[in-house]
Amino acid sequence: MSFAGPYSTANGDRTCNLGNAGKILALEKTDMNRRSLLRSMVFVASFAALHAKGPEWQSGDVAALDVIRTPVGKKIVYRYSYTVHGNRYSYSFDETKKLPLTVNGPVRFAVDGDRLRVLDERGKEHKETVLKKAVDK
Repeated sequence: MSFAGPYSTANGDRTCNLGNAGKILALEKTDMNRRSLLRSMVFVASFAALHAKGPEWQSGDVAALDVIRTPVGKKIVYRYSYTVHGNRYSYSFDETKKLPLTVNGPVRFAVDGDRLRVLDERGKEHKETVLKKAVDK
């Protein structure tokens, strides 16, 4: 009994002989392996980024708020300068809008180099640039 088609050979063995289709299937399998490897690498990188230790949050107080008025043409431009105390250091930063912070009131902040992340009284985070860092005496 002889079978014709892609699943038979000249001697009648029932084997798979797909020719180019087999090569395509092998390439697709390699492609799938590459994609799954890439997905795994992205997952590991995201996991590491999420669990990387960021700057440590500190408690402190708002030591000062200065309002700086600058005339520009017929307008007056306001800038707000804040000083925050915490853990032996004072940090100063400027903001173009008034933040909901109370002078001599508590504040939560994190320092990362010359960047300062401040949580206002409403819980909103503000990312600022440290203009001056001073040691408290």
